[in-house]
Amino acid sequence: MTPGISGPETFDKMMTASKNVCYYSNFVNRKWDSSYYELYQTLFGEKFPDGGYGFSVPFMYLYTMGYRPAIKLSKNIWKSDETIEGMVDTVSGFFSGTKDITDEMKGRMKKYFEDRAEGGIYHSTSDVVTGMMVWEKNQR
Repeated sequence: MTPGISGPETFDKMMTASKNVCYYSNFVNRKWDSSYYELYQTLFGEKFPDGGYGFSVPFMYLYTMGYRPAIKLSKNIWKSDETIEGMVDTVSGFFSGTKDITDEMKGRMKKYFEDRAEGGIYHSTSDVVTGMMVWEKNQR
């Protein structure tokens, strides 16, 4: 993934720094494990905000500048086995990007994962579509 690219300014900076070939990848779509959606609804009383993940806008940005990048899309199922504490840390860390997480919320998360874990391990599954594109900065 290319987390350092956050908008046109950093995209242009990457191309300026490149000798010739540029690479960018990001999520086209990601369907998180169901625990994210259920916990978000339970803790915050609202739907989990699924949204774009930053592939289509950079593609369109390049396209409007005259570039025609080579694109590869990949659909995968990501499976993970994590301890209950690990899942609480992961999910609370993820939610804390936009929400305040209290110790009481972490306790509710822990109970949620304890009820669904097998032998202290929670099995998560995410459906993801990732995209990557490559282009030569001197060819438009």
